[in-house]
Amino acid sequence: MIENTKLNPMKVDKVHYKGFTYIAQKPIYIELRKEYGYFIAHNEEIGINHAYFETMKELKESIPEEIHIVWNQYAEADDNKLSGDAIELKNRLLKIFRKVNNEA
Repeated sequence: MIENTKLNPMKVDKVHYKGFTYIAQKPIYIELRKEYGYFIAHNEEIGINHAYFETMKELKESIPEEIHIVWNQYAEADDNKLSGDAIELKNRLLKIFRKVNNEA
């Protein structure tokens, strides 16, 4: 029997990763589910599209890194290097999060 289960969403209001804190202007929710033995995180609004993990612990520990990666790839990129969809994602990220350098 194949297990496909929708789980309670993960609330994110602040995450810390490698000397930075990403603070959400209002809490966001990352959809979680379990399919085929993997835990899956998804939130299209912030660019987390089907990140797969073997355990819930791995998933929860990886969300800050996922946000950091998406932020660096899109929010800090020059608009002329991004497609139209990528610019939309960038603008959403800039509205949702504020990045703080903890080492400054």
